[in-house]
Amino acid sequence: MIRLVEEAQAGKVPIQEFADKITGIFVPVLVGIAVAVFLFWYFLPDIGDTIMKWGAGWIPWVDPSMNRLSRAVFAAVATLVIACPCALGLATPMAIMVGGGLGARHGILIRNGESIEMMKDIDTALFDKTGTITEGKPEVADIVHTPGMDEFEAALASLERYSEHPLAGAVRDYAKARALKLSEPEDFTAIPGKGVSAKIGGTMYYAGSAELMLEKCGAIPSFGGALGSAKEDGLSIIFLGSPGIVHGFAALADRIKPDSKTAIEGLKAIGVTPIMVTGDNEKTAKRIAREAGIERVYSGVLPAQKIDIVRQLKAEGRRVVMVGDGINDAPALKGADVGIAIGTGTDIAIEAGDITLVNGSLTGVERAVRLSRAIFVKIRQNLFWAFFYNLVAIPMAAMGLLHPVIAEAAMAFSSINVILNSLRLNGIKLD
Repeated sequence: MIRLVEEAQAGKVPIQEFADKITGIFVPVLVGIAVAVFLFWYFLPDIGDTIMKWGAGWIPWVDPSMNRLSRAVFAAVATLVIACPCALGLATPMAIMVGGGLGARHGILIRNGESIEMMKDIDTALFDKTGTITEGKPEVADIVHTPGMDEFEAALASLERYSEHPLAGAVRDYAKARALKLSEPEDFTAIPGKGVSAKIGGTMYYAGSAELMLEKCGAIPSFGGALGSAKEDGLSIIFLGSPGIVHGFAALADRIKPDSKTAIEGLKAIGVTPIMVTGDNEKTAKRIAREAGIERVYSGVLPAQKIDIVRQLKAEGRRVVMVGDGINDAPALKGADVGIAIGTGTDIAIEAGDITLVNGSLTGVERAVRLSRAIFVKIRQNLFWAFFYNLVAIPMAAMGLLHPVIAEAAMAFSSINVILNSLRLNGIKLD
């Protein structure tokens, strides 16, 4: 998992801020313009005199009696002051800062400006199932085992004793509620995407998926039709077996979060396609997806395959946000255009995410998209007024029609305008 996260992180290209590029070019150009203005007024006084006489008729501070050096300094200083790119430099960070504060008040923690910029273009949301769409608190609904395997429940719970999978937690809770006596597993091994193995009382056991059973234990019986019924009901299955035999299974049910369906509907309304990805079997995945209102589902997905699905969707030209809460989601969170971690999930998932939803509600995904779009409306407005201000004011200053003091006041006002416009983001209703 760590290797996959590192690979995905290395492949993410940082976004260069447009305003920073413009400012980097604008400053030296500005200095050059100011020098050119000084030289014009100093070495071409006759042309400058015509302009000054024309402006003196309607602008009180234009004084044709100034000598050519005073005129040159007057125009050059005004040009240099009025063109100071303060507003241009504030346009983007002010909007992001205000928007970030607004997001934090709604439980949306944004780690970097790049993720905000990417969120405005998101058209696909890829959701993990367990703990993201569902509550992540599955319960054991049924246990079926072969005759004579009376120690099945204790063996399964002992094997799952150190597993970090949410389904393993449900098995442990089941054992605790029944005061089962558990054994200490030996040679415990987690098998990513498949299950776990360990020795209990000298016997090697495997617990996990059907794939693991077929690989390590042999054919899976129907258990008198109980297995088929559990699958039809869309329950998650944990098998327990030993080399050569599958002893039985535990069927677990997980409920979707109360607001998952509302969140999915909200994303659809703003043009974002929801997709669910899970390691569960197809029937379980489709049942949860149907309840949540999701049409497209990837089931039976191994942890390492999640990032492959992200890459596949990106190759289709989609802008993808990955939403997850577990260790297995971390590579996909880093590989997506934007990774959103559920705040109630694991530390590594939160660390891998670009955005964290503190309260774990999926409605935060829609809010994050709408917030991002609102932020960039403000950024475009700020940039427009910064450019428009310079476009109008620089020619006036270069023509000697703008007093340096007025230029300084106008420059300050343009910066204040950007700040006030950005603060208007606080009036947006995200609820």
